[in-house]
Order: sequence, then C-alpha cells, then structure tokens
Amino acid sequence: MVSCGMYIRVLKGTTDTGLVYHRDMSCALAGYSDSEYAVDLDARRIVTTYAFMIGNSLDSWKETF
Repeated sequence: MVSCGMYIRVLKGTTDTGLVYHRDMSCALAGYSDSEYAVDLDARRIVTTYAFMIGNSLDSWKETF
C-alpha cells in the first residue's frame, strides 16, 4: 500500500503544472480508445490505449500491456 505522504510529495512538486482554459475555448470532452490482441505473438498480450481530450488539450492518456 502506498502512503498518503507520497501523494502529497508528488502534488507539492507539481504546483506549477496545470491546464489552462480560455473563455472562448471549446470545452468539448472527447474520448478515444484502441485495443489490439496478440501484437506480440509469443506473449499473446492485449494492448489497450485510451486518451481523453478537453477542447484541444490532452487531459489523460494511458497504454497498458
């Protein structure tokens, strides 16, 4: 289990990072996903990727193997 202290240290180190939204900017939310089975024929793993955009800004992205 990860302690809360680690999360607090990470948050303190990213106080200058963030998303900026302007009044005239589109705030439409869009989500994209993709998955592929057996990209590696030996391991037969599934690769899944997703991304979420708010307006023209990438909000979150993840790829799992």
